[in-house]
Amino acid sequence: MTRRIEPVTRLIQHDHQHDPWRVLACCILLNRTGRKQVRSVLDEFFARWPDAASAAGADAAEMAEVTRPLGFYNRRSVAMVRFSREYLEKEWTDPRQLHGIGLYGWEAYRIVCLGDTSLRPTDKVLARYLEYVGGRGADGTQKAHVAAIDSTHVQQNQNELTWEEQ
Repeated sequence: MTRRIEPVTRLIQHDHQHDPWRVLACCILLNRTGRKQVRSVLDEFFARWPDAASAAGADAAEMAEVTRPLGFYNRRSVAMVRFSREYLEKEWTDPRQLHGIGLYGWEAYRIVCLGDTSLRPTDKVLARYLEYVGGRGADGTQKAHVAAIDSTHVQQNQNELTWEEQ
């Protein structure tokens, strides 16, 4: 029996591409958790903590109650508060320098915030998304068309895009 793999047409992070902190916060929420579960708490999470400053000053126990349905809620909330503080206070050039952000967060940041469709993501959802929008497929080959990503946002972040490629 063959299982049909559905294309990933939109990432959760796309609704927040205007704010890199939110994109990375989504990645922390998605860690070891399914998209449906994250969608169920995302509106309340961002209503309470709409930006890095509010999350950096959040009570981790209160945040844990909101993220409880995702599992690992105590660990996740402490990581989110620390990540948010570092996001604001640390002089970082690569999101992997921030607490709680690994390869998946870096790849999502590159795709969503910088519009980089040339990656070969290790994450299967990101790889399926790029295959759908015309970036590199799971086989590493460049697809024929390119994603329609907000070009003004990509332009604003162009300096960040070039520092890694030099």
